Amino acid sequence: MKDSENLVFFGFQMFFEYYQMAYIYEALIKNGIVN
Repeated sequence: MKDSENLVFFGFQMFFEYYQMAYIYEALIKNGIVN
């Protein structure tokens, strides 16, 4: 794999992990678990 392709893949992976964490955190806030 090229360095540029690897960098793009890494960027998407980081983005999806961050998006998933934000979604879970928002769900916890709505459920009142996290203040």
